[in-house]
Amino acid sequence: MRLLFFGTPGFAVPTLQALIENGEMIVGAVTQPDRPKGRNQKVLPSAVKEAARQAGLPVLQPVSVGEPAFLKTVRELKPDLGITAAYGQLLPKPLLDAFPKGVLNLHASLLPKYRGAAPVQWALIQGERETGVTIFQLDEKMDHGPIWSQARLAIDPEEAADTLTGRLAQRGAALLIDTVKLIRSGREAPQPQDHAAASFAPALKKADGLIDWNADCITIHNRVRGVQPWPGAAVSLKGKLIQLLQTRPHPETADSGAPPGTPIRMDPKRGLWFQTGQGALEALRVKPEGKAGMSARDYCSGIPR
Repeated sequence: MRLLFFGTPGFAVPTLQALIENGEMIVGAVTQPDRPKGRNQKVLPSAVKEAARQAGLPVLQPVSVGEPAFLKTVRELKPDLGITAAYGQLLPKPLLDAFPKGVLNLHASLLPKYRGAAPVQWALIQGERETGVTIFQLDEKMDHGPIWSQARLAIDPEEAADTLTGRLAQRGAALLIDTVKLIRSGREAPQPQDHAAASFAPALKKADGLIDWNADCITIHNRVRGVQPWPGAAVSLKGKLIQLLQTRPHPETADSGAPPGTPIRMDPKRGLWFQTGQGALEALRVKPEGKAGMSARDYCSGIPR
């Protein structure tokens, strides 16, 4: 089969690489246009563009996949099957219809749970103990089409969104290869989702990093995990913001009597602990304003390392 790949960030790269290593015929890689990134706003290519170039694949970067010129290009490539992974745009029906075998999408949740742009982050914020990946057939609605295959992954209690995303990317790549083989065999068909059980995971906003210290320590810990690396969870100490990179909840810790959000330990030996609405939250790693990340004990000692 002739495959056309759609993807943009690092999450999509393992899938593209797995398809290449499996010897699939990839007629091109579609990715978002180069955009400014980082503090200096330097225009850089996407992770998928870099991977595709290294593999010698043609790269397409339409501003909109609804452009008639792009649809014409896709038809000229004569792909049989489309593959998408975190591409960043919904594919309109005329484009979907250009693929005789349809378009598959790799989604980082166990659909129909957590439809949307930030499934990994919201699974962590909600305290899920298990998540997974889904390969499904795209239709015109967001994360709505019938499911070909799924794989489950346990979530480590201290795992953050960036780490979990990497594990899901690897598992999803392997599952995608198996699914392409399944489609090639023609022996099975995808199964419809239970739309009544759907939940949603919208893109994170900066406000999602705000900490409600009146919540219990486990709830706050889960939010810190879910908002890494962006927007991050920050707290003000001594008039300056520090970002909490890694935390550990202590629900058994007795109430200190201090208002929620107050540091109740702050020294190099005992570390940095905060009172919460129930229990205490220990900061393990922090990032002071304008500095690199460090252990909370190093922060307390005033010796960045």
